[in-house]
Amino acid sequence: MIREVHFQALGPNDRAAYRKLGLREANAISIVDVAVVLRDRRQDNSFGTIRIALGAVAPTIRRARKCEQELGNKPLTKKSIEEASAHASQNADPIDDIRGSAEYRRAALTSLVFQTLYDAALQEAHEH
Repeated sequence: MIREVHFQALGPNDRAAYRKLGLREANAISIVDVAVVLRDRRQDNSFGTIRIALGAVAPTIRRARKCEQELGNKPLTKKSIEEASAHASQNADPIDDIRGSAEYRRAALTSLVFQTLYDAALQEAHEH
């Protein structure tokens, strides 16, 4: 049983976003979900640390390490985010089940990673 979880709160130069694809909002199990944390925003809209977590596309949560590496210390633009998002499925090993096929999950993952990164990168400081 997990009793506590500790993590560093977002600072004024940090951004985060989460998106879930599911049949319903609330308590439905995700078809695919993505969480993004961007830390240490710089003048050129690059970030010192980028973390992208992928859910429901493997037996356990996976990081999109190739995406993280591609975006590290580069300005986050629509184009750079789109190019990096295309690599998200390299870290996925989805299954076929009643909620969606593995092929559908892979296709949805690319789009969801793009949307989540784009949301986080374009947030203003007061919105986090």
